Amino acid sequence: MLPESCAWCGEDFLDGVGMYCLDLFTSEDDEQWAQFYPCCEALQEAVAQDGWDEVFGCSLEETVAHVFALEVVEVLDGDGLVRCRLRVKDLTIVVPEARHGGPLKGCESPSGWQVRIFDAVEKHHRHHDRPKAAWKFGVELWNGLVRVGVAVVEKPKSRLLEQSDGTVLEVTRLATFGRKALRANAASKLYAYCADQARALGATRLITYTLESENGASLKASGFVRTAYVKPERGGWNRRGRGAETPIELRGAKIRWERGLTKQTRKLVADATARYE
Repeated sequence: MLPESCAWCGEDFLDGVGMYCLDLFTSEDDEQWAQFYPCCEALQEAVAQDGWDEVFGCSLEETVAHVFALEVVEVLDGDGLVRCRLRVKDLTIVVPEARHGGPLKGCESPSGWQVRIFDAVEKHHRHHDRPKAAWKFGVELWNGLVRVGVAVVEKPKSRLLEQSDGTVLEVTRLATFGRKALRANAASKLYAYCADQARALGATRLITYTLESENGASLKASGFVRTAYVKPERGGWNRRGRGAETPIELRGAKIRWERGLTKQTRKLVADATARYE
């Protein structure tokens, strides 16, 4: 049980403003910090000598979680950096009726949501700009008060995949950013959530691509497997009459990753993996 007041000066810890002498702020570098501002010198000395747990009767992590209603994982010793449990923010509304006669359920996003996701992609993605395909939904990933990642799911860029049965979706963009300590496992969390949401929309497979130089560790951790080696597109988009520069994702070889979302497609994906390997 946390104390209600300071044992040395009698200051009320439950004034609703500076509860338990703590403040939580976000820096310009998108990091969240817990700051201890003791009500008196005696409390400051007691915490320095005996530790937070002894003085307050619970850990600093538990106190920060209680005060700020966050799922705190840890507060890093020495600097007060707060790590919280990763939380997905998805404002997509699933529409039960299929759109345009297709097999997938429709989606609606609030005004400005797509632009917000695309802006984050353009700012933080290592080698892609904002996507230009057919948006299905987008999500954000947060660590407490700090956004640490975004992902975009769309209809497949490959016409063959899109027209095969209409139930394949593709993660076309995924970016994580900010301090490394705050985005641990962020990519695999986003991939796993996108797979769950794609399944809810009626998709049977979720695919994505990585550059040949990328190891795909986050994809493996979230249940994706390699199914194909995609050669560079000859000539790219710089063909007569097109006048467009080849986007970076088409300039080199890629690896296609897939995750089956039904029992049947999991077997198909496994077979494709066996052929690939």
